[in-house]
Amino acid sequence: MSEKTVISKGMRTRARILREAMELFNTKGYHATSISDIIEASGVQRGNLYFHFKNKEDLALALIETAHKEYLAYLNTRARGRSGMAKLDGVLDAIYEYHFGKNFVGGCIFGNIALEMGDQNADFRSAIRTVFDQWACLIATLLEEALRQGELSTHMEPYMLARHIVASLEGGIMLSRLTKDKKDILNSLDAIRTLLRPGRGMEVPLHHPGP
Repeated sequence: MSEKTVISKGMRTRARILREAMELFNTKGYHATSISDIIEASGVQRGNLYFHFKNKEDLALALIETAHKEYLAYLNTRARGRSGMAKLDGVLDAIYEYHFGKNFVGGCIFGNIALEMGDQNADFRSAIRTVFDQWACLIATLLEEALRQGELSTHMEPYMLARHIVASLEGGIMLSRLTKDKKDILNSLDAIRTLLRPGRGMEVPLHHPGP
């Protein structure tokens, strides 16, 4: 077996461990998930898991980093259009479609870990804060573009407004996870779009993506 094949197999094993750990952390929680649970779900040997990760905390931090990169890449691919608002609409639609596609099971891995571990572990807190900061930066960049193009009129600083949008999205994701009803996240999206079009209120045609 060539060295390249061994590396490729190792990368697939690592990715499978992270994928199954994310599912377990999302549905059971970090503390309630054991290394044995992850080994059983991923089908790997205990030695294989410990080859890639020192312990459960190391695995969780790697998971956050990987999920962070994949999520931002996903949102960036959906930030398409000729205007800042069109790109932002694409990002908002992408968030809805992602959670709708999972039937609102699990919610947001970043929000879940923030709630469970934010008061207990400084490394987790720092990693999750970076995720939310960069998510807000992406939205702020699109808001700044919309401002320059005259699509948006607001007295709020774009980054402050972007953090408000992220907070609203997280709330909508959490409520839809609780109710298993798309209405809650769609209400959040509608409120965000109305906020970005002051003076026009609910007369704005609201864009509901997907089913």
